[in-house]
Amino acid sequence: MSSEMIEKFDKYLKEIQGPMGLATILDPWFKIDYLLGFIETLTGQSREECAQKLVEVKNILYDLMKEYEVEEDDNTESLAPPLANSGACLGLKT
Repeated sequence: MSSEMIEKFDKYLKEIQGPMGLATILDPWFKIDYLLGFIETLTGQSREECAQKLVEVKNILYDLMKEYEVEEDDNTESLAPPLANSGACLGLKT
């Protein structure tokens, strides 16, 4: 690779960004355990430093989950259709 390409590669991949980490966690092919190896490979940092970055990504994920968490109470009705009508949307006779 040319030196310019290597600089761009290092610029974007040496620093693990929160959204990239979240996408890796949420992708069904990758799980959070793989992220530690990716961070180590891309940054060349020690396992302890990479584990700290992984904790930061986990915290971002937990914060995101809390933001979208639905509080349930006794007055909340289910948004799911009743089971008796569930086949109707598929064109099945109920």
